[in-house]
Amino acid sequence: MIDALISGRLVSTPAKRQTKTGESFAGARVRCSMHDGGTVVVSATAFDPEPMAALLVMQEGEAVALTGPLTLSTWTDNEGNLRPTAAMVVTHVLTAYSARKKSKAQTVAMPVPTPGQVKMDF
Repeated sequence: MIDALISGRLVSTPAKRQTKTGESFAGARVRCSMHDGGTVVVSATAFDPEPMAALLVMQEGEAVALTGPLTLSTWTDNEGNLRPTAAMVVTHVLTAYSARKKSKAQTVAMPVPTPGQVKMDF
């Protein structure tokens, strides 16, 4: 397993499912671009409440960045070509909305001083 950060677009709207033991999780598929111009679809699964909730409000086609342990493997298509595949257990989700929300919160938390408040000693 590799601890990874991936980014791409959702192939389909994430869905809430349950394991055989009844544990809830969110499942998503993310299409990621590779350096050679190809793409790989990463199967993403979130078990923790925060990343699960973040994925479940998203829709097909939205841009997303995910972090977590990534498992790489290959499969053979009908023509005998070896194709990459990847699966991730999601620990964090970053979307355009969450980035704007966090940026706005930091701006509010750190007020900009007025010129009279700045004291510069040289």
